[in-house]
Amino acid sequence: MVKRLNNERGLAIFMLVFLIFITIVIYMIAYTFSLSQELKVSGIELREQQALYVAETGIERAMEFLEADTDWSNNNGTAVISETFGAGSYSVDFSSGTRTSMVVTSAGTVADGQQQVQRRIRQTIRRLPEAFHYALFWAGGDSLDVNRGTVNINGGDVFTADTVGDIGTGTITVAGAGTPSTLNGGLIYTTNAWTAAGTYTTGTLPGDLPAYPTLDTTYYDNEITTAIAQPTGNLSWSGGSQVVSGTTYIDGTININNTTVTGNGALVASGTITIRGTTSVTPSAGGTIRFITAVDIQIQGTPTLATRTVCYARTRTRINAGVTNLRGTFIAVDEFWMDNNTALTGVIYADRVRIFNTSTINGSLVTNRFRGNNFVSNNEVVTINYDASFLEDAAPGLGLDIDGDANQEGRIVKVPGTWQQL
Repeated sequence: MVKRLNNERGLAIFMLVFLIFITIVIYMIAYTFSLSQELKVSGIELREQQALYVAETGIERAMEFLEADTDWSNNNGTAVISETFGAGSYSVDFSSGTRTSMVVTSAGTVADGQQQVQRRIRQTIRRLPEAFHYALFWAGGDSLDVNRGTVNINGGDVFTADTVGDIGTGTITVAGAGTPSTLNGGLIYTTNAWTAAGTYTTGTLPGDLPAYPTLDTTYYDNEITTAIAQPTGNLSWSGGSQVVSGTTYIDGTININNTTVTGNGALVASGTITIRGTTSVTPSAGGTIRFITAVDIQIQGTPTLATRTVCYARTRTRINAGVTNLRGTFIAVDEFWMDNNTALTGVIYADRVRIFNTSTINGSLVTNRFRGNNFVSNNEVVTINYDASFLEDAAPGLGLDIDGDANQEGRIVKVPGTWQQL
């Protein structure tokens, strides 16, 4: 009897151990299966994330492509970019293009074994208002006469909403060849009469006429208000070197003479800002130096202004005779003057413009009207060489500061709120 009980107890222990073993095996199988599924899902999620990053790279590549193109309106469905990147590839196409806005769709693809994982995103890209994509744009506040002088416009187009004529022997020539010579252009667009003598080709007006950009002065007004609130006093730099860091506010005038100016920031004055002598203004890498005044900016002598210099005057900017080494953005709420034998590279935006004898602009001129309705007079020669590469250096308030960050102004940017995963 005892032997039988021992056998039964042994069998029960064996069965218990066997059941525990089976339970462990089942658990291990379930765990392995679960882990395999998790790893599989994790791998797919990793590939999905990689594909999203690749698609974003396609958007960045598209921005590089668009930066080199002066007219985005001809890219609708035709300009496709397909390239490999890292473990995958992207394919980019364009739609709804205008000269200043483009919808970009990018598909990023990453291999996952025998399968491929793809993610598609869409983003709207924007840049400066269309007016700045003309060599010369004026809204037509008055008519324009070429008065016994010569106007040469190279490498870009011209737009106006008013009449253009000539007095005496005045001529205006609009040519496609320019600097750089790869630029197209050479057309005139007008909603009124163009009868001036010279050489040009009339273009077909676009369906949506470009508008004269409205200058948002909020940023400048706030800076000037802060300057006026400071203790009264003037700032004078003569000789040596000065570094601009942050913003300096002066309730008075600023006079810079024969000084090397570097850095990143702004000089803001309630009075006149004068830049003269051999002054050199060079913003630091990626930085901007801004001159902002409630009245006038005077540029005299032989100063040098480098890329990403901004000059803003509430009333008038005047560049005196012989100044030829200027580069940047020049904004005058009222009037912009260039005297004899002057030259600058960049963007000019002003309500009214007066350009004197033998002056050259490399970039874009946007104005509402010309002083006295005359572009040139007597034997003056004015040349405008259009170059879209200078547009990216434009300043706050000209229509692209869509995210509230003045430092982003002028760049080709992604329009906030337009990113979507398809």
